Amino acid sequence: MLLLEFLTRLKGKFYVGPRFNYRNLTAELRTNTNPTLPDGLDPADLDAEFGTHAPGFKVLHDTRSDVFYPTTGHTLQIVADFFDATRSSALRGNEDIRYQYYQLSYDHYLSLTPSQVLAFRGMLCGVDGDPPFYELCLFGLRSDIRGYQAGRYRDRLMYAVQSEYRKTLGKRFGFVLFAGAGEVAKNFESFSTDNILPAGGTGIRFNLSKARRINLRADTAYGKNGWSWNFSIGEAF
Repeated sequence: MLLLEFLTRLKGKFYVGPRFNYRNLTAELRTNTNPTLPDGLDPADLDAEFGTHAPGFKVLHDTRSDVFYPTTGHTLQIVADFFDATRSSALRGNEDIRYQYYQLSYDHYLSLTPSQVLAFRGMLCGVDGDPPFYELCLFGLRSDIRGYQAGRYRDRLMYAVQSEYRKTLGKRFGFVLFAGAGEVAKNFESFSTDNILPAGGTGIRFNLSKARRINLRADTAYGKNGWSWNFSIGEAF
């Protein structure tokens, strides 16, 4: 997998530039049984190799006070990728497929006190064309939203909104409380309050740097299907 991205400043805090994705991936189902596949999963995607390339572009407006631990400002990001792929399998030979990926996201940060921050995030994802199942919008990916295994819920459309309270405890430690909700659907008409996926949780932080606040984070969250754990460097958003 390869992602190249080049952004240039247009004016003020606005940036724009091209992107390029290259991926060579395979997917297979390892089982001795003959299970029923989930709705929307094309059997041709299994035991197939995908050679994919995608030109695209990105637009970014970034007013954050800090890249690693922002306390004020916001980011507005628009991403579009246009994929051309070859699906190779013993069952169907070589097939050319095309699909497009779009994402809109907005993060906002409010400083309550020198040690307290409120962070908000909203995102929309859309996939059009003939994507393999793992290129759909994946709920729970990139911390949208914690509390779910990434990819358990996936479809052509997705939205997710969440908020997080962040509190620092001296120079090294801190904790957070977060909550959010989202949904996946085949089209806009399929969105329903009956299918909303809520989640919430808490986490601890340990600052790894004396010069900047670059946190090691450990989060636990509870969603519709139970508990999940997240361990990473840097804030969720």
